Amino acid sequence: MYPLVFNNNDEFEEYIIENSEEILSIIHKNHAIDGFNEEVVMMAATVQEQKEEIEAMRKKNKEMEEIVSLVNKRDEGQCATYIGEVCEKQIESDLRECLAEKDFDIDGTKVMHQMDIRILSKNKPFRAGLEIK
Repeated sequence: MYPLVFNNNDEFEEYIIENSEEILSIIHKNHAIDGFNEEVVMMAATVQEQKEEIEAMRKKNKEMEEIVSLVNKRDEGQCATYIGEVCEKQIESDLRECLAEKDFDIDGTKVMHQMDIRILSKNKPFRAGLEIK
């Protein structure tokens, strides 16, 4: 049956008229598939956004757990350095909340011979360091 070959326009029109229901069902089926594909793409984008939100929440939760752990150690009096650690983590968390929307990265990882907290510009070649005492 396929490929279709028509010798003239009349044969083409006759074929269309005789098979109009089948042709329309194919068109509707293809349109439904296109609509379904669009929905799948939109749902995938939504899932990706939700994954990013969950990852951000996990990161924030980890920071908060670390601060709570340090506060507990400070309050139990295990070591005097925990007082400074708690202060550093609280300042780092506050800076992250304030400056995250303003194109800055906050780096609070412990590195020898570097400031306690480093503020890095995403757009310009400069950084600022904070030494907490």
